[in-house]
Amino acid sequence: MAANTSKDLSLAQDNDDLSEQSIYTAYEYLSCPIMVCDKDLVIRYVNSEGYNMFERLEQDIQSDLPHFEARNIVGQTIDVFHKNPAYQRDIISRLTSSHDGNFKIGQTYLGFHAIAKFEEGGALDAIVVQWRDRTSELQAKSDLERFLAEIKAMGQAHDAGEISVFVDANQFPSDLQEVAKAVNDMVRDHIHVKKRAIAAVQAFAKGEFDYELERFPGEKVFVNDSIEQVRTAFRKMNGEILRASQAIQQGDLSLTINLDDFDGEYRDVMTSFDHTFGDLSDLVGDLKTQINEITKAAEAVSRTSSTLSTGAQQSSSAIDQISSSFDETESQVRATSSAAGRAKTVAVGANQTVSESRSTMSSMKQAMEGIDTSARSISSINKVIDEIAFQTNLLALNAAVEAARAGTHGRGFAVVAQEVRTLAQRSAKAAKETTDLIDQSTQAIAEGVAITDSMDNSLNTLADSFEEVQSLVSEISKATDEQSSAIAHINIAVSEISSSASTVDSESTSLAAGAEELSSSANHMLSQLGRFKLRSKQAGGGMPNLNGLPPEMAEQLRAYLAKAPAANKFAAE
Repeated sequence: MAANTSKDLSLAQDNDDLSEQSIYTAYEYLSCPIMVCDKDLVIRYVNSEGYNMFERLEQDIQSDLPHFEARNIVGQTIDVFHKNPAYQRDIISRLTSSHDGNFKIGQTYLGFHAIAKFEEGGALDAIVVQWRDRTSELQAKSDLERFLAEIKAMGQAHDAGEISVFVDANQFPSDLQEVAKAVNDMVRDHIHVKKRAIAAVQAFAKGEFDYELERFPGEKVFVNDSIEQVRTAFRKMNGEILRASQAIQQGDLSLTINLDDFDGEYRDVMTSFDHTFGDLSDLVGDLKTQINEITKAAEAVSRTSSTLSTGAQQSSSAIDQISSSFDETESQVRATSSAAGRAKTVAVGANQTVSESRSTMSSMKQAMEGIDTSARSISSINKVIDEIAFQTNLLALNAAVEAARAGTHGRGFAVVAQEVRTLAQRSAKAAKETTDLIDQSTQAIAEGVAITDSMDNSLNTLADSFEEVQSLVSEISKATDEQSSAIAHINIAVSEISSSASTVDSESTSLAAGAEELSSSANHMLSQLGRFKLRSKQAGGGMPNLNGLPPEMAEQLRAYLAKAPAANKFAAE
């Protein structure tokens, strides 16, 4: 509409056949404000739309131009519209055809399109100005920019985890207010979907697999599908674990888990569970085998107990030989005790030296870590300097652009802006070089820290070793002291052993009874283990491993069994 009006306005000015009054009459039919001033820039005519606009904006204009009166502008110069009339007159003096401009008075933004009319000799005859109130247009643009900024700020806040931030819809006009509310509703709905999905997963974590998740509409149904997949996976694993637990209660260790039904870490868990079943089945099977062998051994012990009496008589002569060797053993024990005391002194000194080294190494490590922390702090400061230089460079570039727009008046400012930009670039370069040096230092410090850690670990290991050596030496010293004291009692004990040999015969009867009781207990254990159903496995046989018994008991069993013809196969073990 404004373009058509300007075209009609130009046609009216170019038609020399029309009288001035006819032109003014034509202006009254235009829907836009029109003002005409003469060559001296005195306002000669304003159409009705113009008066209406100026009266509507009169109070706002008077806030900057107190003497302005809408109905009295005809007969005044155009200076009545400007705080700096000289600037406008300079533009008009160079006007050759038309000029478009904008300016602000009070809170009103006015735009104008000025058309110059010249006499035949080329002198300025009149200027026709078409006015336009751009306040609503620019306000709408400002509202839209604020709205987009609010949307962006909300997005950044949500990215930072502040999901309670929303657009304040009340600060916008009705049309944008509705859009803001719609955006807030959309974001709230997305958050609601996420919260409900998280609530479902939390319920699954508590074992509440029947938790009902509301059905989401449209494409959001993928959330329901995903939650159902999680529910199914939980139920499948839980069901398999329940089946396995019930099998254990029922003694069925032959159960195998179908690992093909599980993926990822679920498969790892169930694989471990399946291996546990296999290990438990093997353990029970091995127990049954060992108990069978213990039963056989108990029977053999019972048979050989009758030979103990003869063995006791033979032991009496051997005891005399043992007594003669104790004197030599006593002197050796004393020498060992003296050497152990000296070794203990050396170990204590070495352990103290290592402890001091560990303390020194710990201080060195803390110092290097402090240097590393300081270097990282300096690196952060350099990054801030680099960002400041970048922003300064942008500001200098903007200043240069504004200086270029100002023409000759901005040349000096453009030179300053260029210098600022150069300085910002040098600052950025220096900051980068400093950061590179700090990164190199940080890397070197990190290597030093790693070496320090390695040395610290080595010292810790060495300290532990020295502590163990010190402990062992102390134990040796203590043991030799105890041995020295014990040897004095051994001679007494040897004589007592001789008298004890006479009691072995009677005790052999008790041993036979104990073997019978052991056999009965073993049979009871076999009965209990018999309720377990095991996985298929190649059955193994053989003697029980006597190496697991105390050395004295194992040696006695071998000696006893060696004397019984029926137990030769056990003695070989």
